[in-house]
Amino acid sequence: MVDKEEKSSIHTDGQRKGQISWNSLDVLGIVFVPLGFVLCVLGLILGIRNGGTMLALAFSAPGLPFLVLGVWFVFVGVRQRKAQQDVLESADYVLAVMDAIEEDTHCRSRKDTQYYVRCSYVDPAGKKHVFTSRNLTERPDDEILGHEIRVYVNPGDYSVCFVDINRALEAVRKNAEKTAEEAAVPIGAENSAKGG
Repeated sequence: MVDKEEKSSIHTDGQRKGQISWNSLDVLGIVFVPLGFVLCVLGLILGIRNGGTMLALAFSAPGLPFLVLGVWFVFVGVRQRKAQQDVLESADYVLAVMDAIEEDTHCRSRKDTQYYVRCSYVDPAGKKHVFTSRNLTERPDDEILGHEIRVYVNPGDYSVCFVDINRALEAVRKNAEKTAEEAAVPIGAENSAKGG
C-alpha cells in the first residue's frame, strides 16, 4: 500500500486524458485468429467430405496453433488496454521527467523506425521509476528532453501506467510556436503596437 507521504506526490486530474492505442499483440491476434480458424474449419470440412484424416490434419494441425496463439494475443492485449484504461480513469498521475528518446529495436521494418520516450520519476521514498511511452512513428525533437510529462499510475503498482505522450508533445509544439511568434515580431513593431 502507498504511505501518506508518497500519496502526496500523486496528483489527481479530472480532465479527459489520452487515448490508448493498439499494440503489436492486438495486430498479431487480429491476423492469427482468422487464419487459424479458417485453416481448422477447412481441415474439418475437407476431412469430412473426403473421409481422410490426413487431409484434415494437414490443414487443422497448423491452424490450431495459430488459433490458440491468436486468442492468447487478443486476451493479453485486451487485458493490457483494460489496465491502462483503469489507470487513466483513476486520474492519479505523477510528473516524470523525459530523459531520452530511443529507437525501438524490437519494432523495425525497412521503411519505418519506431521511437519511444523514456522518462523517470523519483518517489518521495527515493525510489526511481522508469516509464516508456507508446511507440511513435516520428522522432520527436530533442527539445522535449528535460520537460515534465504526466504518467498516470496505479498508486499501489507503478508498473501499471500510461505515459501521456500526446499531451506532452502538444504542449512542447505550442510552446515552440509561441516562441517562434515572439521571435518574429521586430522590437520596434512591439513598441509601436503598445502606443509608445
